[in-house]
Amino acid sequence: MKIPIGKLMITDFCLEKREHLKFRRDLASDPLFQKYGFRHMEEELTPADSSITGLAPNQSYLLELDGNLIGYLHLGDLNFVGTMKLEYGLHPDYRGKGLSHVVVKEVSDYLLKHIEGVRELRGDISIYNQYSINTAEKAGYYRNRRVDQNYDYRYPDLRRK
Repeated sequence: MKIPIGKLMITDFCLEKREHLKFRRDLASDPLFQKYGFRHMEEELTPADSSITGLAPNQSYLLELDGNLIGYLHLGDLNFVGTMKLEYGLHPDYRGKGLSHVVVKEVSDYLLKHIEGVRELRGDISIYNQYSINTAEKAGYYRNRRVDQNYDYRYPDLRRK
C-alpha cells in the first residue's frame, strides 16, 4: 500500500524489500531514536495486516519523499474520545533539512480527515528534545501538560470547541 500525502508517501513495511530491512536497522541503531523513546520501533515496524486497507491505528509505516525512505510513522491506540497517539522519526540523513514540521503537519491533517473516529492527535515529547518541541509547535500542536519527563502535545486545539 502506498498513500500519497502532499509531497510525502506513506508505505507499508515489507520484509521482502532489502532497503526496508536496512532502513529499519539504521533507525533502530540510531542513538537519537534510542534516546527519545523509539526502543520498540523494530517490533512495531512489521508487515501490515493484510485484512486492513488504508491507514489504521496500532500500525507502523515508512515515510518516503521523492522515492527515498526518510522516516518512520507509528499510529497508536485510538481511544473512546477519538484521541490517537502519533509517533514519527526521521532518518539521520534527513534531519535538519526543514522536513520535520512538513511531515508532522501533512500527516496530522491527513489522519484527521481519513481515519474514522479520530478527533485529536497526541504526541509525547521529551522535555529535553527541543527540536521536536519546536517542530510540534510550528506544525500547530499545543502543549497540553507535562507527564513525568515528557510533554503531552495535542492537535488540533479542541479546548474551545
